[in-house]
Order: sequence, then structure tokens, then C-alpha cells
Amino acid sequence: MKSLSAKTSPQEVIVIYSFLAGQGLVFVTVLYLLVAALINLVTPWSPTLPSSYWSVFSIGYVLTIFGVSFWLHRMATHQSFKAPIWFRYVIGALGAMAVQGYARNWVDDHRTHHAHADKPGLDPHTPRDGFWHAFAGWLVKPGKRPEPKAWAEAESLVAQLEQQLVEQDDPKQRERLRAKLADNRDRVVNREVARYFDRTLWVWVVLSLALPGAACYLLEGTWQAFVIGTVICGFGRIAAVNVATSLVNSYEHKPDFPGNYRHA
Repeated sequence: MKSLSAKTSPQEVIVIYSFLAGQGLVFVTVLYLLVAALINLVTPWSPTLPSSYWSVFSIGYVLTIFGVSFWLHRMATHQSFKAPIWFRYVIGALGAMAVQGYARNWVDDHRTHHAHADKPGLDPHTPRDGFWHAFAGWLVKPGKRPEPKAWAEAESLVAQLEQQLVEQDDPKQRERLRAKLADNRDRVVNREVARYFDRTLWVWVVLSLALPGAACYLLEGTWQAFVIGTVICGFGRIAAVNVATSLVNSYEHKPDFPGNYRHA
């Protein structure tokens, strides 16, 4: 793993090692399930947890992975599709509850990753800088960074494009300007949604832990269920989602990985 930057605060170091501890919890949970399965082969004893916990875990995992994929990745970063404002806030909430940090940082990192894919020292999480750096070390950075340049310039571009559209007579050029104007207006909306979730991120982190615990309490009816649900379906699920993302950043981008389209 790369050495920690001198600018890294103690709080940020705590965050990264808490993240690693969470990944360890996931692996322990997987080991627990494997051992339980082996025990079930030779004895009638079943040490597995009630299915309600795994249902809550699975639903939370799918929803927050959906938030990462559709909000942070496809919409906020790549603007792959447009959607009603209410839908952006719904998937934005799911993305925030994946607990992958500030949206502005996520977007900036991923745009930089695409601009310098797998180039050591430039791509934020290339395994060419080391597997463990790509897996988790790249997260140790100063907190909230400036907004991505495309977001910062979006409003001024909207004003420029609106003026150009008024002055343009050529139908083909007007159509091109309309499309560009629509994209930049869309970027402004995404930026405002992202700003909201960045301002309220701590609320979504708390909800990401407490809601699974509350769901398990309602299903099982005990405070023990709330605690177990918070640990396994809250913290453990957050760790599992981040492990999935980290494996994409690290193992899937290794030059010898079969699914990696960048072998050079």
C-alpha cells in the first residue's frame, strides 16, 4: 500500500482502517457461513442465523449497490441517462447509504480514473500502484475536495449555450446546441442533488446502520435483533458493498484479469 500522505488527518486514517475492519467482518461472516454449511453436512445442528437477517442484508445490499451503480456511477459521473428529480433523490439516498464518501469526491476520482486509466501515479486506484493501494489505500485522502471542473463550469456553460442558441440560425447547429444545453442543465441538477447528499452525509450513514437494525427488531421482536441487525445488516452490508467496489478497482483492473479490456 502506498505510504499515507503527510496531509492525511488522523480522522481520515481512522476512516480507512475502520473500512478495512469492516472488510474483515465480511470475510469472517463468509467464513462463518462456510463452517455452518460444513457442520450441517455431518450434524443436525444449525448454527445459522434466522433467514430474516439475511433477507434484510440482501435487500440492503442490492439497494445500496443500485445506488452506487445508478447514481454515483451512471448518472452523477457519466450522465448516462436522465430521470425525474424525485428519482435522482431516491437513488442519491441509496448511494449515500452505501457510505462511499462525498459524491463530489467519488465523481472526481472516477472521471480522473477514466482520463488516466491504469496509468501509475495518475489513475487514483490503479493496481499498477499496488494491489492494496487499489483495494483501499487510495481512499486515504484529505476530506471534501473541490467540485469536479465539469460541475463548477456547468452554470456558466448553460448561460453561454442559451445565448449561442438565440444567435444561431443554422438548424443543425441549433440542434447540436440544444443537446449540449440539455446535458449541461442536467449536470447542474445532478450537482445540486449531490450537494444535498454531501451536506447531509452523516444522516445517511446513521440511517444506513439504524434502518437494518430497526427492520430486524420488527421482524424478530428483540433488542438483540436490533444489535445483530445493525452489525451484520448495517455495518457488515456497508463493508460488503465497499469490498465489491474495491475488487473492481483492484483485482478486475489487474492486467492479467480475464475481464480486463486493458491488457497493455
